[in-house]
Amino acid sequence: MSALQTALKVYRHFVGKLENGKIPISLRHKKLVGTVQDAPFDHWVEEQIAAALPGFEITHAGALTTPDLIVREQESGEIVGFEVKKLIQMPNGADPRGLALDYNSSIPCGSALIKVGQETVTIPCFYIFALLSPQSDAIVTLLLMDGAIF
Repeated sequence: MSALQTALKVYRHFVGKLENGKIPISLRHKKLVGTVQDAPFDHWVEEQIAAALPGFEITHAGALTTPDLIVREQESGEIVGFEVKKLIQMPNGADPRGLALDYNSSIPCGSALIKVGQETVTIPCFYIFALLSPQSDAIVTLLLMDGAIF
């Protein structure tokens, strides 16, 4: 399966969860996490990707490393990266960053370098941007985009 087909399957899985214009989520409490980088939302996204892509291995890249999630199709060996970015709505429903696309100053990029054994490999990279409800119980806006610039 191509990288684009992989991303499309993930997107369709998310869209299939829509209820009343939102995607319900259930996150473990952040206090159960040891580090800032080990975000409950990233783990929820990982669970959803695993459900959308049976037959794929999913790996967390690690602290302060991009992309956040790396998926590999077991049959073909195709590898795709997903960078996960989320914000939480303010109580009035506004996006906390206004109209700026500043999610931790991460500039979308269509490819990422990862280590596979002793080799450095370039893989395609997609971005999952999510705006969560103030209670963090639903995604109110979701964008899955190719990081490539055409």
